[in-house]
Amino acid sequence: EYDPATDKWKKLAVFPNNRNMWYMHLFAVGKDLYMCDGSEPEKTISYNSKRISELWKYDMAKGEWKAMNDIPSKLGFKGEHRVEYYSGKSIGYAMDIANGQFWTYNPATDKWTYESLLENQIYGAYTALMEYNDKIIFFGYGDNSAVYSYDFKTRSWDILSIYQLALLPDPNLSMTIYDNRIIVGPYPTYSVVDDTLYFLTVDLK
Repeated sequence: EYDPATDKWKKLAVFPNNRNMWYMHLFAVGKDLYMCDGSEPEKTISYNSKRISELWKYDMAKGEWKAMNDIPSKLGFKGEHRVEYYSGKSIGYAMDIANGQFWTYNPATDKWTYESLLENQIYGAYTALMEYNDKIIFFGYGDNSAVYSYDFKTRSWDILSIYQLALLPDPNLSMTIYDNRIIVGPYPTYSVVDDTLYFLTVDLK
């Protein structure tokens, strides 16, 4: 845990599972962290792997890990596996990139719920998502280079903008909202070799 006030890192509780797991996803709901949806080696074939359906919660107040209910089998376990997870104030979010299914996670009930379908296929996309004014802002990439707004009341998606894919050459995206405007750009990675970062802005309706 990093404290910006003291500029220091603090070691938290060690994850209780000693299996060889990788590509785990992290998202936050409120003050707690959740880890899920990775891979581990097959016991019989060393170079093959299988998907992990486990969901773990890290309680920041108690400083301990707790096993939660597994991820639903319908969430990204059929066909091409590509699910992204996102943080929220009171619920968590998941987008099944392979088929456009949008899911929510309620920590109070420890349940995932299928919410809606983003009809345009977004397979192969890198994405960003965040809450804003009781709605969801979703930024697609790849085959679906558009910006969407999701209304929970009507359970419908609205296209805010379509952009040219070439404007964001690095697909590792991060997003924020400032002054009623979406700002999207890459977070620095080893792939940014020339220190050039490109950003897009989209005015919210």
